[in-house]
Amino acid sequence: MPALAAHILGALLVLFGAVGALPAHAQDTNEEVEAPSPSDPAPVPDAERQGEMRFADGSHYVGEIRAGVMHGSGKLTFANGNEYEGTFVDGEMSGTGALVYANGDLYEGGFAAGRPDGRGVFRFADGSRYEGEFQAGARWGQGVLEFAEGTRYEGAFEDDQFHGEGTYTHPDGSSFSGTYERGERRSGSGTRVYADGSLYEGEFVDGQWAGVGKLTFQGGDVYEGEFVDGQPAGVGRLTYQRGDVYEGPFVTGRPAGVGKLTFQSGDVYEGEFVAGQRTGTGKLTFARGDVYEGPFVAGQPAGVGTLTFQGGDVYEGDFVAGSREGRGVQRFTDGRTYEGEFRGNQFHGEGTYVEPDGVTYSGAYESGHRHGTGTLTFADGNVYVGTFAAGVMAGTGTLTFAAGGTYEGEFVDGRRDGQGVFRFADGATYEGAFVANQFHGEGTYTHPNGSAYTGTYENGTLVQGSGTLVYADGSRSVGDIRDGIMNGTGTLTFANGDVYEGDFVDGLPDGRGVFRFANGDVYEGDFAAARREGRGVLSAADGLRYEGDFRDGTWSGQGLLEFADGARYEGAFEADQFHGEGTYTHPDGSSFTGTYERGERRSGTGTMVYSDGSRYEGGFVDGQPAGAGTLAFQSGDVYEGDFLAGQRTGEGVYRFVDGRTYEGAFRDNQFHGAGTYTHPEVETYSGTYENGRRHGAGTLTFANGNIYVGAFVDNAMTGPGTLTFALGGAYEGDFVAGTMSGVGKLTLSDGATYEGTFVDGQREGQGVFRFADGTTYEGEFVDGRREGHGVYRFADGATYEGAFRNNRFHGEGTYTHPNGSKFAGTYENGDRLEGSATVLYADGTRYEGGISGGQQTGQGVLVYPDGTRYEGGFENGTFHGPGILTYANGVKLEAIFENGAAQGRTVTTYPDGTRVESE
Repeated sequence: MPALAAHILGALLVLFGAVGALPAHAQDTNEEVEAPSPSDPAPVPDAERQGEMRFADGSHYVGEIRAGVMHGSGKLTFANGNEYEGTFVDGEMSGTGALVYANGDLYEGGFAAGRPDGRGVFRFADGSRYEGEFQAGARWGQGVLEFAEGTRYEGAFEDDQFHGEGTYTHPDGSSFSGTYERGERRSGSGTRVYADGSLYEGEFVDGQWAGVGKLTFQGGDVYEGEFVDGQPAGVGRLTYQRGDVYEGPFVTGRPAGVGKLTFQSGDVYEGEFVAGQRTGTGKLTFARGDVYEGPFVAGQPAGVGTLTFQGGDVYEGDFVAGSREGRGVQRFTDGRTYEGEFRGNQFHGEGTYVEPDGVTYSGAYESGHRHGTGTLTFADGNVYVGTFAAGVMAGTGTLTFAAGGTYEGEFVDGRRDGQGVFRFADGATYEGAFVANQFHGEGTYTHPNGSAYTGTYENGTLVQGSGTLVYADGSRSVGDIRDGIMNGTGTLTFANGDVYEGDFVDGLPDGRGVFRFANGDVYEGDFAAARREGRGVLSAADGLRYEGDFRDGTWSGQGLLEFADGARYEGAFEADQFHGEGTYTHPDGSSFTGTYERGERRSGTGTMVYSDGSRYEGGFVDGQPAGAGTLAFQSGDVYEGDFLAGQRTGEGVYRFVDGRTYEGAFRDNQFHGAGTYTHPEVETYSGTYENGRRHGAGTLTFANGNIYVGAFVDNAMTGPGTLTFALGGAYEGDFVAGTMSGVGKLTLSDGATYEGTFVDGQREGQGVFRFADGTTYEGEFVDGRREGHGVYRFADGATYEGAFRNNRFHGEGTYTHPNGSKFAGTYENGDRLEGSATVLYADGTRYEGGISGGQQTGQGVLVYPDGTRYEGGFENGTFHGPGILTYANGVKLEAIFENGAAQGRTVTTYPDGTRVESE
């Protein structure tokens, strides 16, 4: 019996000698706990040793050998010339090593089961290179494949093929970023950069642009919208580099159908397109306010259309190549109309022109002027039939007066000039020379009774004697007298002190003259039948001065009115009031140029200086700023752009005195619509505004280079958006009141990412954090830190699941090593605490008991996969102290152990009840 006990004890010592631990794990303080092996303390015949092996096929191995197979470090030269140097496990290449192929290819990295597995670098003999993940000998996972000619693919692989998300870059610099399937580009979203600098971002189908995308051309043009078979097709938006914008349908890459084209100048076309050109029916609104509606051919108005001018004038008729050409009708806002032929936007050919006061012309036009034969009916009923040149009566014609009488003869510059016959209503006639509508030169005057005088006339007056006439009211005249009345030139002094000096006809001031009023006023100019009629100058005693046209004794026509205080008005008058186009200049130099009606301002352009010092220059409608204009504020701010009813409404640029600028849409003096706000060295915002505040989609560029693209509400980043950081990385997700809040994805500059919830810019709640090296954390966050319950997966395959605090393992948790062994216990600030734990090893061995310094210490139970079980004391990972070792076959050993070996007295109990005690 003692001999048998000694034999059993010796066997046990061979199987369960001193127990060691594997090298410590390189993450945190999570050293891997190595299960004690019964074979460790005693030499065994299959221990690793250096050796050399030659195989039947000619292969040759030099290195470590265990149990007759390659195991450990070594070098294997294959019969075909391939050569592997690295680690082996159970006769197979496993671990890390370098495999040099006979053809010059080289692989360096991880191996498993004799094939590349894990991360590695494969260098091809032709210069190509792959670096990344392998699985079962194939490129599988994330990697970078660089071809010798310069082509490069970076992304996901599966079974040696591109599979998943990746970026393919051509030698010329063009690239595609998107989804691959079995080496083929597939549908989905992607990015393609071309060698000429063009960039496509959007959806692909079978490798071609299809779906929704954005194409940025090398020249700066940008198309956003739908694509079919690699071309813009469907609905889209094309923004030209020069600033023009087209919105609408596309066919084979070009605008086609009904769309909208907004020019950089402010012009807007809405209508049909064919092959990229405005062709068909459409509406063109010019920035200046003109509007054309009708057909277009090759981008130009052509055919029968309507052109409404900014001022209200309307043309309806033929267009050729964008010009009014052919027949048409033009109606002016002041009541004038022209109906007839046009050429080059001018009256040209036969036409009829009618003015509101009854003036009518029917006849020939040339380059916008009356030219040729025509009939002119005046407002007073006079009718001229004859020839015209440069817009006025010229040549020969007949003028019939409504009051009776006719003139038939020559005309120059619209006046009776040359030889002619004047037949008076009373039967008298004058035949002879005329100058400026008057008898002048040799002529014959025949009275109704048949008597006639042939002689010389001057300015309409027969040269005949002079004298003085005294009237019953005390007035007196001195001058030419004919037939007992003043005819010719003379002076008429009225009883009240007024004095007239000038021409007379039939006793009345008529022609040129000077009228000096008793109060000091003076009029010098034309008279007709004792009324101021024609051109003249009226200088009032109080400093007022008018020079211009008179009609029926009033300022009517064109004139200049100067006030005593320095103000002046130059333009059209009617019945002593401003009426028509004119310019009013204030004493301070500010002015308004535009249209007046009965003394009131209407439309036009001008300058207005306000009481606070602000100054406006631009268009006016109904006396208010309207159209294009510039408003310079007293503060130094300047607005330049559109106005409507006195308000900044439309497109414009606002420049603040401190250097800030806003360029875009306005409404009621506020930023409203699309615009760009620039605050130098602070920020730049491009997007939509609502009532002066950022609202809707926009892009905000910060001074530090960060860029936000997304939604805004009430001036703050709110809603979905993307924030790209200047130093690298980006956030894509929800924002609230300017901070990252809600669900989003944060990508850091080193490639690490976080996907989950945010609160006030911090990671908060559930999320997944992926480190650049492949490590991931999935679980709870508080104030941006890992805190609460989570799972931490290391890049090497190790995992920790349990409690976290302040980014460290803290509390109850389970740590699983890459080989499958586990530690379940308590952590504090990343370190395992002394105490008890449960450890499950990769081979199935299980330990429950005390732990100290990461090793079994104190009382515990260790159960091997084959059922062998040890219960008792441990120290530094080995059996130490009283313990019971029960084998899988039922044999039980009770002893005191030291450093893994039984010492002193032992008790062995066999399944049949036999009990052996020995020392």
